[in-house]
Amino acid sequence: MTGEGVLTPEIQSMIGVEIGPQRYRITRKIIQKFAEVIGDPNPLWRDKQHAIKQGYDDIVSPATLLANLFDLNQPEQARLVCCPLPNILAGGSEVEHFIPVVAKDSITVTGKLIEVQEKPGRGGKLLFLIFERIYKNQRGETVTRVRQTFIRY
Repeated sequence: MTGEGVLTPEIQSMIGVEIGPQRYRITRKIIQKFAEVIGDPNPLWRDKQHAIKQGYDDIVSPATLLANLFDLNQPEQARLVCCPLPNILAGGSEVEHFIPVVAKDSITVTGKLIEVQEKPGRGGKLLFLIFERIYKNQRGETVTRVRQTFIRY
């Protein structure tokens, strides 16, 4: 790899540009299937009557379900994924949950690239892309915020 920078003007121009919105209807089937896949037997995710006894309107979504709801193949984000560096690593996630999500909620997700850093690595330049996604329910309340770092090398 040459000594040229990999933080292109095109990538810089995408900082702060909103991606989305994407909308999802959270159903019992989605919640129950996700709980099954992650192997979590919590009855809040599976048993409506149990969830109601705990004060919820329906079964509750595991918090990690929302962090997995976002189509990374949108054209705006695909341009970032196809930057001059061929490989990508997950560099970590920060997830904040504010309000529980229950079956029948409608979730709207927007995302944006909030920060980009170019750093030297042993094999050449590394590009750190930090994305933020905001998840809101049908009442416009923020239920979750996710920040993810991707490392291009």
